[in-house]
Amino acid sequence: MYKVEEMNGTFRVSNHDVQHCSNWEYDHSGYTHTLTDQFNLVCDRVWLRAASQSFFMAGLMVGSFVFAHLSDWYGRKRVMVFMMPIPLIAGCVAAFSTTFLIYNIARVIIAIGMGGLYNCSSTLMMECLAMKHRAIAIFLLSGGWTCGQLSLVGLAWFLRDWFYLQIAVSVAIVVNIILWFFISESPRWLLTNGKFEEGRSVLRQAMKGEKLREYLVDDVVGKYQQDYRKETKNKKPSFIKLFSSSFLRRTSFIVMAMGILEVLVYYNLTYSSVLLGQNPFLSFALMAGMEFPSCIAAVLLIRYVRRRLSYLVMFAMGSVFSTAVIFIPEDLWWCQLGCAALAKFSTGTAGAVFIVQLQEIYPTQVRTLAMGLYATTSRVGAMTAPFTKELGVLFGTWVPRAVDSSACVLLLLLGTRLPETFNMEFVDTLQEVDLRRYVVFLRIVEGVLHERWWYLCIFTIDMISCEPFCVVVVSFESGFLTAISPS
Repeated sequence: MYKVEEMNGTFRVSNHDVQHCSNWEYDHSGYTHTLTDQFNLVCDRVWLRAASQSFFMAGLMVGSFVFAHLSDWYGRKRVMVFMMPIPLIAGCVAAFSTTFLIYNIARVIIAIGMGGLYNCSSTLMMECLAMKHRAIAIFLLSGGWTCGQLSLVGLAWFLRDWFYLQIAVSVAIVVNIILWFFISESPRWLLTNGKFEEGRSVLRQAMKGEKLREYLVDDVVGKYQQDYRKETKNKKPSFIKLFSSSFLRRTSFIVMAMGILEVLVYYNLTYSSVLLGQNPFLSFALMAGMEFPSCIAAVLLIRYVRRRLSYLVMFAMGSVFSTAVIFIPEDLWWCQLGCAALAKFSTGTAGAVFIVQLQEIYPTQVRTLAMGLYATTSRVGAMTAPFTKELGVLFGTWVPRAVDSSACVLLLLLGTRLPETFNMEFVDTLQEVDLRRYVVFLRIVEGVLHERWWYLCIFTIDMISCEPFCVVVVSFESGFLTAISPS
């Protein structure tokens, strides 16, 4: 409806047809060339930007699922060599895409390769290190991710053209391909899967130069050979193993829920950082840079603080700071950005602790599968985050912050329901998971028994579900409590 003014009166002209623009002019003062102007992702096509990122996250989910199985079946290093060329080739295809459809197909293929690569490499790192070095491992893993984000900011600021940026990040995978030749297969995976000679060779190489400790290699291999004979390994492990007992089912469902919420908060804070402050490059760099102090805090928490207490403190801080951003006036953008950065710090710290605990809970037989379960289900949160960011563009920055605050509260509650694994060694088989539960219980009982000789029948109770799970007969002799016949 148009209203036209005249000298002597007015008249109305009705026109209900909506004319779509056939051409757009873009402001190139800040960027030379972007995906938005390449494929005209504006007006009624603006939602495709969020959809494109969700497709990428879906690819990560598929890659984590598929390569988690392959890694536990055929080895970490062997599977990695097939994944590394995928992002390189598909990344170049994406750069030269002529349609938005081809671009998204290429991006999904990139994500499939990257999802499997991250899953296998993180598991390989954790399995090759002793318990006392887990904190340093997570620092290196998270630190590498943070350096990548900061490098991306620098490249985007310098290049200002999505085509050259896509080529640059695709070629960077060549460094990973070169590094592959300098890493060894996980000795823990080799020994658990009956490849004793290969495992012995890797261990001797690791112990090279420490002659006084080389004799331990044969002892370690002998222990695995003895355990391997007792195991029936006719079937390859699958995701079903993660739900084979009530304890594992409960734990796996908690891991899935925490993965979705934790990654949703992470990407919400990352994507919406460009909506805070006056310079999107600096805002994104600040949020990425907060992961360095987050890594340091995670190292200290992993080494000295119980897992449940870490979740309680860190997720509570994340909820408080996310809520604070909602009530701070937009004029105080620096204060909003600061609170968002502190929320990123606290939730990132808790997330790093969670990754370590996930490796501690599950045995070597299904450890990569467990990481794959986490990586697969967490992508649901990652697929949701781009749309949350678009809602923030439409309705205000309070929308993603409200989602983050609520998610942190749920994460706090779920994190305190996971089994405590502080200062516990890795286990290799599913049977050892149950045995470790007995040991934890027996340690508690040992603290209250003081008689020298006697037998006690204990009806043990699962501390998480409050359900009975076995009867253990124990003896207390010379100050040591031992299980005689678990039923």
